[in-house]
Amino acid sequence: MMLARVLPLPVAKEVRALLPVWLGCLALMVAGLAPGDGTIRALVVLSYCAGSVALGAVSIGHEYTHRTLPLLLVQPASRARLFLVKQLVLAVMLLALAAAAWATAFFPSSAAAMAVMLSVLGGLFVAPCLTMLSRNPLAGTVFTIVIPGLFWLEAIEGRGQDLRVDLREAAPVAAGATQPPIWLLVKKELGLQQLAFGVSGVYVLGWLLIYLRAGIRDAALDVAGALTFFFSGLLAMLIGSLASAEERQLGTLEWQGLLPMASWKQWVVKVGTAMALSMVLGIGLLWE
Repeated sequence: MMLARVLPLPVAKEVRALLPVWLGCLALMVAGLAPGDGTIRALVVLSYCAGSVALGAVSIGHEYTHRTLPLLLVQPASRARLFLVKQLVLAVMLLALAAAAWATAFFPSSAAAMAVMLSVLGGLFVAPCLTMLSRNPLAGTVFTIVIPGLFWLEAIEGRGQDLRVDLREAAPVAAGATQPPIWLLVKKELGLQQLAFGVSGVYVLGWLLIYLRAGIRDAALDVAGALTFFFSGLLAMLIGSLASAEERQLGTLEWQGLLPMASWKQWVVKVGTAMALSMVLGIGLLWE
């Protein structure tokens, strides 16, 4: 209510929705001023990048979370104006956060400037778009974070065969041969996790580049440790979201219920596969 007294009501609504995430990121920027090792600074940098993307996702996602999107669209105002207000408030908060991060967490360099620019652009344009497509702020945040890594992987691999599994090219099953239905469901669930496998590959390549360029140094180990800490949690969230999101994206969710197997068994297989894959990949990254 205090914001509505000093700001126009549409602006005050957006500021109130974004303020908790923005203040949390700003608090981490201030924490970066305290003396500490490189791990703390690296975690602050990663938190800033993730926080900028989360701001963009929450800008649209809070309408889905609080189920206020229908009320927003029936207001006597053009949708272009409503979207412009959201983007202006988001841009101001992202720029303020970027200025704080540049002053506290980053060492001035071209790489740092590129990271800040990508965080601002990702939070302002990519995260809102992906949030509207997925109708979920968490999915919009996760997908926006992994996109730069996928583009980087595609760039270093060059033009060639896509990084995907074509199930249509699988070897035909011999006549009369059958496979256990549980194993078929597990294979199907693993096929839905292509993005998770690709992101894990991006992490491994990034770790190898850090190792080859910097060797076993304290700074390199700090960066690798911070990346591992952040990436393990991110990978688990990605695997969990893909387990159901890919079913909707591929249009297989409806006929999944027509399979000659109890729904609770299918759900147990889906959850068990996602948890096992999260543990295997997460432990593998931590072991590395």
